[in-house]
Amino acid sequence: MTVAAFALAGVLWVTDLYVAADGNREGQDRANALRSPTSSDFVLYSANRLAITAPGIKSDPITTEGTRYRFQYSGLRLLIRTPHEYIIRPAYWQKGRDHVIIVPVDDSTRFDVILH
Repeated sequence: MTVAAFALAGVLWVTDLYVAADGNREGQDRANALRSPTSSDFVLYSANRLAITAPGIKSDPITTEGTRYRFQYSGLRLLIRTPHEYIIRPAYWQKGRDHVIIVPVDDSTRFDVILH
């Protein structure tokens, strides 16, 4: 009975080591994808000026008469889209330095995605 208990504990321990290593590898792959220069560019158009600043983000006013959107933000990458919001980040995002940006989906914004 004791040998069986030690054998079961050993199997559980090896399984735990494998799952931890696999999780770390998966996390590292996702973090590398966040920094990938080949991920899609994301251009945000807004009716109102937004407080979006970070290295690499460019903000340009749109002066064309009659347009709904008055500001264009480039240098962004899409992380996640939900039914109610877009979660975006600067193109040159760095962990611990830059933040992510949450933009609600409504009539005051428009997005263009440029696929590579």
